[in-house]
Amino acid sequence: MKLSLLQLQALAKIAVKYFPTCVIGGGAPRDAAADVDIKDIDLFIDIRLMDHPEYEKAVEGFRAALGGTVRPTSTPSVEAERSYDLDAPGFPVIQLLPVFRCVYRDIFDYDFGFSQIAVTEHGPLTSSAWLKDVWNDTITYMKKSPDPKSAARLQRLKAKYPKRTFVNCEELEG
Repeated sequence: MKLSLLQLQALAKIAVKYFPTCVIGGGAPRDAAADVDIKDIDLFIDIRLMDHPEYEKAVEGFRAALGGTVRPTSTPSVEAERSYDLDAPGFPVIQLLPVFRCVYRDIFDYDFGFSQIAVTEHGPLTSSAWLKDVWNDTITYMKKSPDPKSAARLQRLKAKYPKRTFVNCEELEG
């Protein structure tokens, strides 16, 4: 499903009413900016200031606001016990991913420069690495050493973006 950055921003404006510190990260903003299909939407939620009942109430409020259904996610968040998949009309599955860290700083640590974009209620948040990859039509691996998850992600990026030039990815393919 194709969505624009403005549509993701509108979703973030709804989400922030329930989750005060959240961003849409992962592949959705990257794919929206590139005008390609989005498979899912990752909503990263900093829950350091929310207790469990507050979080559960926020999940229910967000679900009701979108008119969807919620189920435990098939890929739970590493840091928190309650990740959910939200099926809502007009969107691919929205993964609610609670974390115990600053979600705004996360994008600067994403493994590929082309993926260092998130969407907040105020609009896109990008790194200089993202801008460089967009400008140069590249996808640059940003880490100093290879990571198995990054190697798998590289293969998905190559399939989705075959015309881009891949930079600093040699060790991931070895």
